[in-house]
Amino acid sequence: LYIFQRKAILTNLMQRRLQVAMPGNFGLHSGIIINLNVPKFSYKETDGESLDKTLSGKYIISGTRHIIRFDKHETFIEVCTDRIED
Repeated sequence: LYIFQRKAILTNLMQRRLQVAMPGNFGLHSGIIINLNVPKFSYKETDGESLDKTLSGKYIISGTRHIIRFDKHETFIEVCTDRIED
């Protein structure tokens, strides 16, 4: 039964994706579940909240890329979720 639902599950998971740039961290790799707190993209704080509730939450890392230069190390991660807003 799961085999027939696999394509629908993966399609639903990949509907909401974010790309995040972070300081270098080799501990981040595909398959890890992380909790993202995304700030609001406005200058004014409404009702005392500074986090965007529609984008914040648990995500799974679907891909990573490490950029290593002589002066810094950056990790770019792509995360996705199947969460539906309340």
